[in-house]
Formats: sequence, C-alpha cells, structure tokens
Amino acid sequence: MADFQAQIKADIALNGPMRLDIFFGRCVSDYYANHHIFGAKGDFVTAPEISQCFGEVIGAWVVARWHDLGCPAAFHLIECGPGNGTLMADILRVTRHVPSFHCALRLCFIETSPALRARQKTAVEACSARDVQWCDDINDMKTEYPVILIANEFLDALSIRQIIYNNESWAERAVGVRNDQLVWGYMPLLDIPHVDLFEKTKPKQGAVFEFSPRRELFVAQVKAMIAMQKGAALFVDYGHGVSDYGDTVQAVKSHKFVDPLEYAGNADLTSHVDFEPLLRHCVGHCDFVKQTEFLQRNGIEARRDAIMKNASTAQRDDIEKAVHRLCHEDEMGTLFKVMECRWYP
Repeated sequence: MADFQAQIKADIALNGPMRLDIFFGRCVSDYYANHHIFGAKGDFVTAPEISQCFGEVIGAWVVARWHDLGCPAAFHLIECGPGNGTLMADILRVTRHVPSFHCALRLCFIETSPALRARQKTAVEACSARDVQWCDDINDMKTEYPVILIANEFLDALSIRQIIYNNESWAERAVGVRNDQLVWGYMPLLDIPHVDLFEKTKPKQGAVFEFSPRRELFVAQVKAMIAMQKGAALFVDYGHGVSDYGDTVQAVKSHKFVDPLEYAGNADLTSHVDFEPLLRHCVGHCDFVKQTEFLQRNGIEARRDAIMKNASTAQRDDIEKAVHRLCHEDEMGTLFKVMECRWYP
C-alpha cells in the first residue's frame, strides 16, 4: 500500500490534483491485482459466496436464454469480474445435465488480475469446463456465436466522476496531497453531463452528483457486441434506478467501511450504480427489477427447498439465513438491482 500511495503522491506532485475517476481506476486495478479479496478471510462477500442458490438461479436464467436463442450448437458465455469463480462453478454444476448445453458453451472471463485468474481456473476446471479463455477487456473478446453475458457486482467497481455544487457553480472532485497525506480537493469542471435532474431541481449548496462515462461505455460495448451476434446480458449490482444527488463512494476493508484515501489501493473502492443512464442505452430491450423480484421470479425458493431436503437442521438454518440475506428488503433484496437486456433474432 505504501508503494502504491507513493506513486499516486508522486504523480500528483508532478501533474497536479488527480481527478477522481483516474484515482478510482488506479486504486481498483492495484487492489484486485495484489490482494485476497473475497470471502470471510477477505474484505467483502458477494452473493455467490453467500449461497449456492444464487448461482443456481443464474444458471437457470442462462439456460432459459440459451433456449430462447434456439439452443445454438455454440454460444459464448461471458462473465465479467468473476472473482474466485464461485458463480460460474455453480452455474456449470447446476447445468451439467442439460442436454448439449456444456458442449455448446464457449466460456470467457473478463479479468485483469493474474491471481484471480488462477483461482477461476481452479474453480471451473473442477466442473470440467471446456474452451475457457480470459480477456483483459471486453474489446479483446472476439465473438462469432450468440452471447450470454453476466456481470455481477462488476459495474460498481468501474470508475466514476463526482461534481460538487458550490457558490452557484459546479467543480470537479479530485485528490491532492497535503502534509504528505492524500486529501480531497476540487478542480475546474470542463464538461457538465447532460442530466434531466439538473433541469428538474436546482441543487443545494454542497450537492454532489456522480456520473460514470466508464460504465456507460461498457454497457454500450456490451450492447454493440451482443446485438451483432444476438443474445442477452445480465447486470446485478447495488444502486438506484433514478439519477439523484449524493456521495456514494465507499471503501471496505475486512468487512468494515474505511477511509477511501487512507486505505487507497488496500481496500475495495466502489460506488452505487446509477442505472438510469445505463437503461437508456438498452431502451426497448431491458427489464429492470429489484434483486428479490428477479431471484423469486427465477426460482430461488424452489432451489432453497431442494437443497434443504438433504440438509441437517443446522444446515437448513444456514440456508434459510443465506436466502433471506439475498432476498429480504432490509438486506440485499432491495438495495441490489437487476438489469436484464435481450437482443434476440
């Protein structure tokens, strides 16, 4: 962490304040490359690590989309930011008896971290995955078959910009250095995003607005790729469906919130996803719901009941608690949203 922060400070000393999205991107890249991230011994837990039911429901969704496409003899199954490979391992396990499905899928992970790639390789090889490839970026993925893409808690790690309303004008959030410590600061704003929110309500003094050209570009790239070959995409993340003011940048270390600057490069840095501009890229092809609705619609209660049949009393209690965490409105059920996009023949 000290070396990474020294690099950031040196860049700021040379080039001046660093815009938030640049700082954000560098922190995320360094963090995922150099830390053990997921699970009880890591910094945070994602839905696939909470319960196998989550991955099994996603697996059922993938099979349904494959059928919608006419059960093609070959298709690309792409996961963005696969973590430890737990989600894909559950998908492969629950679909292993679907006729012709495993023979048809061409598996690809979008992943930059060598350490995570190694864990993903181990996870999917245990499920006899075939034709696995890894790409650093979605633009590196060469598709020749229909595409089914999954991005679970991926968008929140893509960089954002923040602008702050101060004295009747907007300024850009940036990171500077004071007394050899990273500090928040401001820099002139060169471009203001076109957002209906600005026309509806005048911001109050100190209001913060977040926007993410990086997320919009990614969704546009996914749309272009899938629309060409046909297929579907599933985005699952915490966030909101209507743009609004607010500072949602957060850093998590050892399952606790920490200072994003003090722990730069050594904690999970994310922000809530504003789905409104992303939905505009897929208008007419999208379904947008709370996570609880998506999971219930796609059979999580049936999966829970099936697993419980052969479970002990203690295991049943753990299964029930895990599904409650995924679905209840006071847990992940409402905070997390699902954006499902389809481009079929």
